[in-house]
Amino acid sequence: MTEKPRHKYKIRYTMTNPEFGEFIPDDTPSLGLTDQLLIASVLLPEDGSRSQAFMTWDGKNEGKQWSAEDLFKFWTLMAHNVASHPDMPLPQVELAEYVFETVRQAVLSARREAGTL
Repeated sequence: MTEKPRHKYKIRYTMTNPEFGEFIPDDTPSLGLTDQLLIASVLLPEDGSRSQAFMTWDGKNEGKQWSAEDLFKFWTLMAHNVASHPDMPLPQVELAEYVFETVRQAVLSARREAGTL
């Protein structure tokens, strides 16, 4: 039996979060592996405002930012995940499902027209 080639990930990263445990410099860091990485930084100042920044790295593209197409795909899948969250109120579930289904149908339609489906 031929063994399937193992996937070689493009990015290795570490994450530590001192809020959920004690950080000791001698600890062996846990490494994550992925091909693309997105980090969202959200600031919630006391005045009630909100600030957010998104950072992306694309291992397929030498660590550059994600392409607009990859961001769009992620955004669409994120809408699908939001709709599936057990604590999400119904109006937000319906909106997230609408976004996901609208994009999905548009992509399928475009593929049909291009003859790639």
